[in-house]
Amino acid sequence: MKRLMLFLVFILSIPSVIIAAFVFEDIGGHILFSWFSFTLGLIGIGGILRFRGDQFLTYDIVEGTIISLDENTRYCPEHEHLRYQQIFINPVVEYYWQGKRYTRGTLINYDEQAYTRFGPQIGDKISLCVPINCPEEAIENKFLSRYIHLIIGLISISISIALAVLLFSY
Repeated sequence: MKRLMLFLVFILSIPSVIIAAFVFEDIGGHILFSWFSFTLGLIGIGGILRFRGDQFLTYDIVEGTIISLDENTRYCPEHEHLRYQQIFINPVVEYYWQGKRYTRGTLINYDEQAYTRFGPQIGDKISLCVPINCPEEAIENKFLSRYIHLIIGLISISISIALAVLLFSY
């Protein structure tokens, strides 16, 4: 419930900031710029907190098998033909932990060309990190899968700080 309330406050802040930017025309750009910088900072803090929370989980390393491929089709409206589509492939992994079978899609989606070159094939074995408290939330035992929240958090905070420096330097 608390997260829903925070999300609603964030959504309602968007029109409030836009209205404030129109009402106070002389500093409207600064209002929008600072709101965007603040939002990026919050995203960064959220990513770092998620990473920090994941570090306190105890993981067990298990081996999983790619059992199928999920295909997601996305249509590109910017292309000259409205029917231009791009297909992304998400491998589905089956793994056993403490005698119970689990199935989960991997974190990384591949487009068709990248998948044929770099993606795991059906039947391939991959290493997974399984949180002991929540075994259905397994992730691949790779650098990107383990540190994606930290990377996003640090980039967001860096951009937020850079925007704040630019804002207050004028």
